[in-house]
Amino acid sequence: LDDVKNEINYIGTCNHPNVLNYYTSFTVEKELWIVMPLMSAGSLGKLQKAKNKNGIKNEELIASILL
Repeated sequence: LDDVKNEINYIGTCNHPNVLNYYTSFTVEKELWIVMPLMSAGSLGKLQKAKNKNGIKNEELIASILL
């Protein structure tokens, strides 16, 4: 639990155009909810699988997408 709290605190301090903003987090029973903007296109993993069923193998391409 401490690792999760530290990660949430870290996400809250990030201010970069390539990192989603963190608004708040809370628990509902045993579930942790983290409130961030909705990315309607889906995750990077979902997008790359739509283009290439076997995934992207080129590490330089992956790095350029993530940076």
